[in-house]
Amino acid sequence: MMFLFVDKRRAEEVRKALLEKRMVDNTYTLIKEGQGEVGFPLKRIGRGEADDLMKKYNGRIKNLGEGLAVKRKKSELPRSLKELSSRYIKKSLSTYETIGGIAIVELPEGITKEEEHAIGNALLKMNRNIKGVYAKAGKYEGIFRTRKLRLIAGTDNKETIHRENNVLLKLNVEEVYFSPRLASERKRIFSLVRPEERVLVMFSGCGPYVFEIAKNTEASSVAGIEINPVAHRYALENMKLNHAYNVELYGGDVRDVIPVLKQGSYSFDRIVMPLPKGADDFLDVAFEVAKEGACIHMYDFLREEDIPDAAEDKVKNACLRQGWKPEILRTVKCGQYGPHIYRTCTDFRVSR
Repeated sequence: MMFLFVDKRRAEEVRKALLEKRMVDNTYTLIKEGQGEVGFPLKRIGRGEADDLMKKYNGRIKNLGEGLAVKRKKSELPRSLKELSSRYIKKSLSTYETIGGIAIVELPEGITKEEEHAIGNALLKMNRNIKGVYAKAGKYEGIFRTRKLRLIAGTDNKETIHRENNVLLKLNVEEVYFSPRLASERKRIFSLVRPEERVLVMFSGCGPYVFEIAKNTEASSVAGIEINPVAHRYALENMKLNHAYNVELYGGDVRDVIPVLKQGSYSFDRIVMPLPKGADDFLDVAFEVAKEGACIHMYDFLREEDIPDAAEDKVKNACLRQGWKPEILRTVKCGQYGPHIYRTCTDFRVSR
């Protein structure tokens, strides 16, 4: 019996990917090896597929005998969300996301209450760490980009603690914008931070970029600005939760806070702007506290055919208006928002 062993910190990411590709043999239980690895039982796969899995997840493949590979009881067999949903609804569910102990799922129109509960309970059985399952009850809206959620199974508690990239993030999933799908993008950003950099995160929310940069780099300081008072309150809690002592947090509109920072002679080597819609409207205030040669990361939503030209044109035009010279480093896709629409990030340096 073949098992894929990975670092336990990546177990949830790997579990979702393997289930989506239907590569897990659910007739066997997971195996924990030592203090830091989790093993996933695999269906029959070729050598090439095995090599791809090991490379992608920095894992190892191990062949275990029947004595070590323990079969599940039939009553315990989990099934993928797609397989379960096909029994209860005509439309398949889109992929769900997990934030801490909460699962958030998008349900199709016309689904019955009985079907909702079936889907919710299936998710609770599939992942023992999930305590509550919520259905999206609206789109992101308002200046705080929050959305309404509706409980369909489990405990009704929208506050949770999410673990990501060596940090803990406490938040209320209905009152604070947070996307776990950006974990890889946040890791990309903090991997670019150099020792002794001063970093500013605009629109910092409950602090994912702030604390992941603070905890995973040798930045001299990291500042965050957030307009949502609830998100800012959670960020202050997360500062204590993560023992992040090189962090400064400011509540308020960036257009009000940055002039105050400028008066205090604050300037930054790197500025992160994780506002996916309209971030380019705030480039002028970012420039006010950018050092010569500062690196700026600007996010956007773009149609596939407009990548990278539309984002890079916005950067060039904003720099031209403010008297800066841009050096475009790259524009990357960091998540799909809709059919042929992507969240992008344009990395660029500025000089006079």
